[in-house]
Amino acid sequence: MTPLSGVILSEAKDLIVFSRDPSVATLLQDDEDCHFSTRAVKLIKMKIILKRSQCIGCGSCSALCPSYFKLDDDGLAVLKGAYNNNDEQVLEIKEHEVGCAKEAAEVCPVQIIKIQ
Repeated sequence: MTPLSGVILSEAKDLIVFSRDPSVATLLQDDEDCHFSTRAVKLIKMKIILKRSQCIGCGSCSALCPSYFKLDDDGLAVLKGAYNNNDEQVLEIKEHEVGCAKEAAEVCPVQIIKIQ
């Protein structure tokens, strides 16, 4: 039998414990009485998509979210760790990792960052 592993997800001390089915996990959350309650959650994969060819180089994405975006030597945004798909840069992430990328998408003046 394979042991289960866990990782800390948030400062609220949520712990996710993976089952043998990679799409399902159990979230254990400490309640007020220091007992644990469980519920099943699905690990949802999302994508950050950057249409770099339409970037105007304003830098709002890299200022708000330097963990995912940077300005390259040509002054245009780059999505760190992404792969190229035609004229788009794509980075696959887990839903709980979206964080500042959502803010960057919202403030982009030319709306070339999408979260799917």
